Amino acid sequence: MTHPSDSLPCPSTYTRLLLQRWPTATEYLLAGTALSPELLVHHGLITVSQQLKVLRNARDLAGRADWALDFGRQLNINSHGPLGFAAISAPTLGEGIGALGAFARIRGPYVAYSAVEQDRQLILRYDTSDYPLGDLEVALVEILQQIALSYTRAVLGEGNSEATLYFAYAARGHASRYRE
Repeated sequence: MTHPSDSLPCPSTYTRLLLQRWPTATEYLLAGTALSPELLVHHGLITVSQQLKVLRNARDLAGRADWALDFGRQLNINSHGPLGFAAISAPTLGEGIGALGAFARIRGPYVAYSAVEQDRQLILRYDTSDYPLGDLEVALVEILQQIALSYTRAVLGEGNSEATLYFAYAARGHASRYRE
């Protein structure tokens, strides 16, 4: 089933990083996408449906439910180009999170973001209701949480923040790894 957002462009960064992570599995990762390593070198954008297919292929290749935690840990604010630079250049943590929330749909049009400050807390929400991600929803939220944590650590330093995670779904078998 196709979705109106399937043909929207998104950066090929995640795909390129997954290819670096598994350099001997290029064919497997790109299966069913019409992408090639050569195309990725010359074009910085792919479609949403191609990106999601690569992520599903990566999940299948990893063969573990917690694969997104390991991949998300590989990502950092530098992985997000101009968006990362805008966030890290913001005068406050809250404004940086706001920049991430305001412009993150450019990087991942399949998730809506919002950032609000409430009771001296910054709340970053991921809304997946507009684009049904199905089997990838949990993994994508886990990846996005890692990116937000990476940004927070870049601004505040390691160990200088306390994060509380709330999910709209029941704890998965690997939820104990979230503390890592």
